[in-house]
Amino acid sequence: MEYLVIWLLFGGAAAWIMGQRGNSGCGGFALGMLLGPIGILIAILIPKSTDKRIEEIRREESLRDQASRMASPCQHCGAPLAPTAKYCSACGKAREVKPDE
Repeated sequence: MEYLVIWLLFGGAAAWIMGQRGNSGCGGFALGMLLGPIGILIAILIPKSTDKRIEEIRREESLRDQASRMASPCQHCGAPLAPTAKYCSACGKAREVKPDE
């Protein structure tokens, strides 16, 4: 019974450390429960979750959204086509280019 309490304390400590560093507290709890004092050391060594990483991910998502908005649909199957595509990668048919494009 004492061992269970000790491992719960390791899990709680690792969860608190991870939460303070901006990482997943649940992941820290699992880490501490499974690895005990080693889990606490790992929780300390895991890098902080930074706003730069979050901003970088958001910027990449924004670029992907812009690219998908720029893509026109295939006239045959509706799959998105890049502006410079000559053939559809989904159905393989040639893109019908309108004179105004």
